[in-house]
Amino acid sequence: MNKGVIRVVLIDPNEESRKTLQRMLGSLNNLWLADVCTAYSNAAATVAESPPDLTVIVMDNNPEEALGVIAGIYKVVPDALVLPACTAALIQPDMLMRLMRFKTAPVLPLPTEMDQLIKAIEDQVRPGAQDQSDSSVPKLVAVTGASGGVGCTSLAVNVGAMLARSHPNQSVALLDFDMLFGTVDSCLDLIPERTVMDMLRDLDRLDQTSMRQILLSDESGLHVLPHPVSMEESAQINPEALRRMVGMLKVSFDTVLIDCSKSLQAPDFIAFELADIILLVVQLDLNNLRNSARLLSLFRQPEFEWGDKIRVVVNRYGSHTQEITPRRAQEVLETPISWQIPNDTATYSAAMSRGRPIDVVNPKCPARKVIQDIVETLAKPVESGSGPSNGATGPKIPFRSKTRSRF
Repeated sequence: MNKGVIRVVLIDPNEESRKTLQRMLGSLNNLWLADVCTAYSNAAATVAESPPDLTVIVMDNNPEEALGVIAGIYKVVPDALVLPACTAALIQPDMLMRLMRFKTAPVLPLPTEMDQLIKAIEDQVRPGAQDQSDSSVPKLVAVTGASGGVGCTSLAVNVGAMLARSHPNQSVALLDFDMLFGTVDSCLDLIPERTVMDMLRDLDRLDQTSMRQILLSDESGLHVLPHPVSMEESAQINPEALRRMVGMLKVSFDTVLIDCSKSLQAPDFIAFELADIILLVVQLDLNNLRNSARLLSLFRQPEFEWGDKIRVVVNRYGSHTQEITPRRAQEVLETPISWQIPNDTATYSAAMSRGRPIDVVNPKCPARKVIQDIVETLAKPVESGSGPSNGATGPKIPFRSKTRSRF
């Protein structure tokens, strides 16, 4: 596990508040939501079995029973850190006095905002739990496009493989979120023995070692989580379990890349929400740019506000099918172009047929140089004001998340 990861257990029998807190906790970069208890019964035993850095317990469902759980936690884990949460209207002097005797953290009022939750966690985590450099902060990068065939999977595969190969000290995972028609495994000539379904089924029993055993590894050191084998399985995916899985992988690897589908399914929105950067792959033709502009418009809606995460990558620049100049494309998209990958059909075709990244097939091809620049942008330490090349202003990739409270 990465240094500085805060391991958290959430106890909340209320489905509405539990889902919201799961989303909020899961969006924090160096926090691992290790377990979620949906009932007060056996919650203390769960905490005792593998004591977390912090236990968050929502008391709304039954304050008296919740106090009993807290007492049980301190009985078996005397040095536990417990953060109680409760609707403000239910906070009573007697409850506060009993919590003070337990020496819990101050009560977190519900509903809460992300900044309040972060402050409550930062005030209580053990010294040193967040003592990590910016360069080791996990990053999640979603790769998407407005239509199939623009090169999203190719970009995700080559960025992942080149990042793993050129920075062997950084762990890199690539998740195939095109649950129906994903091709990440075939692009790397990998035969999936286990898939995302195996990880979701065993989520409650996974540790760092067993999690990595599910992922495939290619010769570059890239770890790959393939899509489900059968289409029927994709319909069985629980979005909240998938969100939790991504959160666990996010704190287990230095960089996590997600190859999204192009159909805007639930897994894609989870990837967009949790991502620090969204690489939007476009081609300079009228239809693709028009749909890319529509997709960007969606990302900028108030309920998402993902516009600041976007980095536009032009693929197949210089192709004979190119209809629009980069300058005009920037005007249409109302977003700067961060990278332009030259067209190189021969190299990409050879890479696809051999199941190898382009830096192995043709190390001197111009496209490799641009992808290496993307890799270096993702790999370098995050500093104030730093960002991608080509003049684009990059987002900081911090402990804090921009995800809004959904209470």
